[in-house]
Amino acid sequence: MSKLNVGLTNIMTMTFILGVMADKIPRTGNIPLLGIYIIINLVIMILAIVVVTVITEIRQFAVPRLKLKKSSFSQKLETFLGTPIEYTCAVLLELLTTANFFVMIGYWFEDI
Repeated sequence: MSKLNVGLTNIMTMTFILGVMADKIPRTGNIPLLGIYIIINLVIMILAIVVVTVITEIRQFAVPRLKLKKSSFSQKLETFLGTPIEYTCAVLLELLTTANFFVMIGYWFEDI
């Protein structure tokens, strides 16, 4: 539940920053680079919340059924549905966030 709270807090913070930025930056024909970065970060955070929710639902559905089976595959799958799936998803989402940052920096250096 705390992971979900962190994600929701991050979304609220990004939305607030986007609102402040929209008020302070003069209107132009295109979206500023910082705005695009914040919007993509919001999408990544929403994706992270969806992933946490889906993992929780899969665990509630699959783990009790896997415990009843005594096969080697079901034990490995039950283990994977524990911490490894969390770390795998966290690494993938962090890679997305890092890629977003480097793309923004690349565009910023291109404008200089």
